[in-house]
Amino acid sequence: MRKPYSVLTAALLAGAMFLSSVPPVSAEEVIEPAEELPPLDLGVGITPFTDAKGTRYAVAVQFLYNNGIARGISETRFGVDEPIKRVDAAMIIGTYMAIDYIFPDAPRAAFRDLPTRAVKIVSALKEAGIVNGKTDTYFGSDLQITRGEAAIMLYNAFKPELKESDQPLTFTDVTGRYEEPVRALAEAGIIQGKTERQFGTHDPLTRGQLALFMYGSYLYERGGLDHSIRHKTRFIAFGDNNTSGAYFEDQYPEYQSNKWTDQVAAVYSRELARNMYNAGVSGDDTNEGMKRFREEVLALYPDSAAIMFGMNDALLLPNGQPQVSKAQFEKNITSMVTQLKERNVKVLLMTNPPVHEELYYEFHREQNAEQLYADKGGIRNWINSYNDIIRKVAKEQEVVLVDNYANAIAKAGGDTDAHIAKSGLVDDLIGIHWSPRGNSMIAYSVKHYLSKN
Repeated sequence: MRKPYSVLTAALLAGAMFLSSVPPVSAEEVIEPAEELPPLDLGVGITPFTDAKGTRYAVAVQFLYNNGIARGISETRFGVDEPIKRVDAAMIIGTYMAIDYIFPDAPRAAFRDLPTRAVKIVSALKEAGIVNGKTDTYFGSDLQITRGEAAIMLYNAFKPELKESDQPLTFTDVTGRYEEPVRALAEAGIIQGKTERQFGTHDPLTRGQLALFMYGSYLYERGGLDHSIRHKTRFIAFGDNNTSGAYFEDQYPEYQSNKWTDQVAAVYSRELARNMYNAGVSGDDTNEGMKRFREEVLALYPDSAAIMFGMNDALLLPNGQPQVSKAQFEKNITSMVTQLKERNVKVLLMTNPPVHEELYYEFHREQNAEQLYADKGGIRNWINSYNDIIRKVAKEQEVVLVDNYANAIAKAGGDTDAHIAKSGLVDDLIGIHWSPRGNSMIAYSVKHYLSKN
C-alpha cells in the first residue's frame, strides 16, 4: 500500500465564493515598509477591479477571479489593500485546493464561530491538518489573519512539494514556529517579504497579498518557478487494480513485465521507478484516489497522465448502493482532469473492461451478486454506465478518450460472455480484470495517442 496522502490537491474549480466585506484598516494601523520591494507583476489591465488594474496585483487577482476561487468586495473593487479575515483566507486556500472534493466526508470541525458557508471547507482543512483554531472550539473566524499565520497555512498545504531548506533567513522578524514555513515558501518563490529584511510576520495580511501568495503557489506547482523539476517526469498511470496490475502476481506470474503501464513507461517514463509511474492501487475508488492525487500525480509534474477508475466506484454495496455515486464519480474525474489540464498535462481518460458476468457472479455467489445487479441490467451494463460518465467528461473537457471497453467489444466481435471469454482480453478467474492480452491492447492504444502531438 502506498504511503498515506498527507495533503491535498490544488484544483481550479468553476464556481464562485463570496467573501465578506472587511472595512479598511485605519491609517495608523498600516505599517508602511521603509524599503518597498519592486512590483511582482504590473499585469496588462485585464482585471475588472479598478483597485488592482495596472498594479502588481493585477494578474494574481484575475487568476483567482477567473477560476472561481475568490470574488471582489464589489463588482469593481477587489479590496487589494484591505485586511482579510482568517475564515476568508482559509476559504480561498481551501477552494484553490478543492479540499471539499478531497475530503467530502470530513467530520464537522468543533469550531463554534464558523459561518455556515465555511463549515465544509474549514472542516476539511482541519481534517487534513492544514489549519488549526485559536482554541479547540474557536477558529477566530472574524479575526484578521497575519502574514505569518497565512504562511503556516500555505506551508501545511503544500509541504509535500516544497524542498527542504537549510538556507539562513534574511528576514529578521521571523522566529519560532514561523521560521520553517517562511523559509521554505520564500525559497520556492511563493511568498515575498514586505522588504528585503522584514517579512511582516505579525502584520495583517491584505487581500492583494494573499492573491500574490496563491498565484505564487500556482506558478510553483505548474513548474513555472522550478524548471529543474518540471522535466524529470513524463508519463503517470493513475487508477485502481487494472492500473496497478497487482493481480498479475497470482494470476499471471509469467507475464509480470507485460502490464500495460510497464509497456508504456518503457517508452515514456524511463526516468521514473515503477512505483512512481504506476500510481494504481488495488481496490481504490475515485474518492480514495482523490486523497492521493496530488502527492502521487501532480507533485511529479507529469507530461502526460492516463486515468482509469470506475470499476470500484460502480460496485454495489449489500444495500444496493454504489461505493461512489455517479454524481460524485463525475465530480472526482472532472476535478482530476481539470487540475491536469491547468498544468498543461496531456490527459488520457480510459474506460473499464467489459465484465464477464458468469465468472463474476460465480466468484461472488455468497454475496448474491447476480440478484444484486438484476435491476441494473447486469453488472456489465452497470459498469458501462460509469464508462459513459468517463466518455461524457472526456468530451466536455476535450481530452483524449481511450475507450478500452469499446475496443474490447469490437475485438471480441460482440458483447456477450461467450464473445468476451473467446477474446481472451479479460481475466478468466473473476472476470473484471484485464488479461495480459488486454494489457497489450491498452498499451498499444496509449502509446498511439501519446505519440501524437
